[in-house]
Amino acid sequence: MTANAVDEGVAQHVAAAVPSILPPGSIILLVRSGPLGKNPDGAYKMAQLVRSNQALYDVCLAYNLPLISGKDSMKNDFYDGTVKISIPPTLLFSVIGRIEDIRRAVTNGCQAPRDIVYLLGKTGDELGGSEYFALSGAIGNKVPVVDPARAYRRYQHTTWL
Repeated sequence: MTANAVDEGVAQHVAAAVPSILPPGSIILLVRSGPLGKNPDGAYKMAQLVRSNQALYDVCLAYNLPLISGKDSMKNDFYDGTVKISIPPTLLFSVIGRIEDIRRAVTNGCQAPRDIVYLLGKTGDELGGSEYFALSGAIGNKVPVVDPARAYRRYQHTTWL
């Protein structure tokens, strides 16, 4: 899911900034990971953090994105003496980029009924965890898998009429 989150951030940047090419260094990814502290689930959460960082490395290397800082929330526990509640680890990152011509920038998302939505790239049987499945009452366990090389080529050559 880390790879999906990074890919979505880059896709949103590309959609908002409307570049015709994604030059190296035009986007910076801001991520920070912190210590787990004395958490009973620490070993499991550390393993999640390691896998998350590996995905960050792989996708950012493919997209030529520098990582400069960020934040994770690996220890979000509540304990009242009898009940312990842990929320899933959360990784925070920001995609920061330069827009060459602000007059060409567009807002993300649909703004009005009947707005047109374009789907770029090939889709698979990967709707697990999607809003579409949630709204339709469907259950799916297959989440999207990022193909960084293919997505990066698409982002480099995205042009808008």
